[in-house]
Formats: sequence, C-alpha cells, structure tokens
Amino acid sequence: MRRNDGERKDKATLLLEKKKIMRNFVLLLAASFVVLIAVLTMAWFAKITDVKGASAGISAQEHGFELATKGNHVRNAALFSKADNSYQNGVAGTDADMLDDIADYDATNNANQKIKLQFSAGGDVENEPGAQGEMNFYVIPKHSGTLKVAFSLNIRGFVEVEDSGTNEVTLVEIESDAFTTANTGLTAQQITATQEALRYLKGHIFFFEEEGDPSGANPYYYATPVTDNTFTEEFTSAVKNKLYPVSLYWIWPATIGQITLKDGGNGLREGIPIVEDDSLAGEDTDKGKIIALVKANKANIFRTDTTADGFDAKIENTLLNLNDLSGWYNDADQMIGTYVDYFLVEITAVMAN
Repeated sequence: MRRNDGERKDKATLLLEKKKIMRNFVLLLAASFVVLIAVLTMAWFAKITDVKGASAGISAQEHGFELATKGNHVRNAALFSKADNSYQNGVAGTDADMLDDIADYDATNNANQKIKLQFSAGGDVENEPGAQGEMNFYVIPKHSGTLKVAFSLNIRGFVEVEDSGTNEVTLVEIESDAFTTANTGLTAQQITATQEALRYLKGHIFFFEEEGDPSGANPYYYATPVTDNTFTEEFTSAVKNKLYPVSLYWIWPATIGQITLKDGGNGLREGIPIVEDDSLAGEDTDKGKIIALVKANKANIFRTDTTADGFDAKIENTLLNLNDLSGWYNDADQMIGTYVDYFLVEITAVMAN
C-alpha cells in the first residue's frame, strides 16, 4: 500500500492507491544490445507488474569490444519485438571457454550481425513505486590494452493498442511520429497526458553504478548515482577475450523522502534512503548529487508548477515541505500508472578516449 512519508495520507495518495487497485504495473526487464562498429545499444523492456526476465539484441562488426550475459529465457518476447523489431535472434558466441563457470551465454561475432541476450532481472516484485533491480553483463575486449567505454541512457515509452476486430495487440512508441489519435484511438487530450506521463517516468527511475548497504546499521540502497544519464567504465590492462563484469542498478523510489530527505532520524521517512544519508549533503556526496539531480529535473519529477520562485528551496528543505512534495510526487506516479503501458531503457555505448 503506497503512503506518503510519515504515513500522512492526502488526496493524491488516496487516488494513487485507488488507481493501483485498478491497474498495476508489470515489469519485464530486457537487456538489448545493438552494436555497430564500436557503438552499442542496450534496451531494458518493461510492462508497467513483475520483474523476472529480460531479452536483448546485439548488432556488430569488427569493433573494440563485445558483450555477453547469462540466460536464455525471454519473457514476453512477442511484445518486445512489437516494441522494436530491430532486435533479432543471433547465434551463440565463439570461445565459450572464456566464460569459465558460465555455461550459457551469447556474444557478438563478425559473422553474426545481431544477437539476442537474456538475463534474470530479479525476484517476483510488482513494478510500481518501490521496485528496484539489477542488470549484469560482460564487456569483452577484442584487443589487449586499456579499454574505456562510455554509456548513455534513454527511456522509451509505449502504449498498448488492441484491434477490436482481431484482438491483436500492438505497441506504439510515445515519442514517435506514429503516436497519433489515428494510430492509437486516443483523444488529443489523452495524447498530451501520455506524453506528460512518460516525462514523469523518465524522472522517477534512478540509476546507479554500485550497491549500497541496505541491511547495515544505517541502511541505504545504492551508491554512485548516474546523474546525467551517462556513465563510463574503464578496463586498464584489459586482456583480449577476457570477460569484465558491468552492473547497473535501478530503483523507482516509493516516496520523495527516500530521495531528498537528508536524515531519516525524525521517523517521517517511509522506507530506507536510495543513497546514504548526509545531513550536510555536500556536492561531492551521493546525497548531494541526488538532490542536485532532483532540482535540475524537478519538472519531470513533480506534477505541479516547478517554475515558481523558491521551488529548489522546497527540495533542499524536504522535511519542511514533505506533504506538498509527497503529493506532487504521487500525482506524477498516478499519471504514469494511468497512461504508460510499457517502456524500454536503451543504453548507447561507444569507445571513449
């Protein structure tokens, strides 16, 4: 049951809880990799109610690295292809012995231009505020030496459209030229509302490079936030064809207090913080970086007029403005649950200097 921080229920919270009874999110994680020369795209595909599996695709020619991951179970593969049919099944990569104890994997190779990778994305949890997970894959250098790979993130949203005659389901991407009243059956007002909801979805999913300490004396979920939708991995003295693991963590925080409250000692925050508490929240701390991110991205996080003077101060002083910020955060969640059906997170990667 979703509540405001401090268990204070307002109208927005009650509406959100009512909406979740009517319609829950289902999450299906898909790590899709598309590589052209030294460029790749990883897609994480999601239905907005359980987190179990994932699928992915890679396109590659001769380049500086390849990718591999465990698993071969693709959930909702038919719908994934309807979201983006450029991801095709490939063949198992060569040099299977380099995976050591990992028996089941796929990787790019020069003969095969595209490949589908799969991995498990976590337990049976509903993908709603509070959901979180982890994506693991391997970078395989194709040359020995230092390898530096730069990744950037983008969330793509989709609506589900069912043909009344055939009952066939198709997906229309929200940020595409095809997202029109003619193709979706939505009114102009619903089109605008769906675009707004996708904007909130992009603001409500946070990514991190490292795990935190969720079971410690002062628990928190993650560390090293991805604050500008980019992160870089450097592999020094890399060995050709050796696997180097990469992990990316995500969370959809349940409450604004988990994000911007600097100290939960007052007992008003529901749930543990997404990053370590810091009462001073300096710019070099994870908490300071997250608060700065929320300020810069406030129009995509709160459903209200964020252009008003002093809005950044409200975020900085979340404890004093908890009720208002919680209501605006929950209103945005309600929009997501009402209008967005599926989403996929693309990670574009290139060799960096």
